[in-house]
Amino acid sequence: MAIKFDKKRALHGLLITGAGDTIASLILGMYSVPRMLGMMAVAAFLYSIEIQYFFNLIDKYFSDIKSLQIRIARMLLALSFFNPFWIARHLFFINLFQGHFYHLNMNLFKIGAFSYVSNIPVSLTVNYLIQNKVPLKFRFIMSTLFSALMAIYYALSEEFFR
Repeated sequence: MAIKFDKKRALHGLLITGAGDTIASLILGMYSVPRMLGMMAVAAFLYSIEIQYFFNLIDKYFSDIKSLQIRIARMLLALSFFNPFWIARHLFFINLFQGHFYHLNMNLFKIGAFSYVSNIPVSLTVNYLIQNKVPLKFRFIMSTLFSALMAIYYALSEEFFR
């Protein structure tokens, strides 16, 4: 399975994730143009590719959604993708583009772990619905919408769990 760049998907990621992160930065009083542009670029050129590729793999190897075991496996795989390392990397990008180089340390993993564990009930439910009720062609955009909400949560969680 080839990794493909899709302009439409990249635009969706850029706009939706960019909006979510901008809302988070405004809530925290930390808005900056470099952060907004950087996170939009990451969403367009990294997240849009890796998330769709992972969802394609899930669909390829776990396609029988009539089976409860397969539906649960799909949910758990999606949950495992957005793991503490993924969250820490997301926070790394935020801090990098914000110019907070002193926050680029292992503490981001601790924050990612606390953030991940504390949102498991919500993530399990939403990922179950996205993986098992939403057609593959709409899964990225639904996941991106959820991720935009989570971007707000992740940015706030950095303040909560620091």
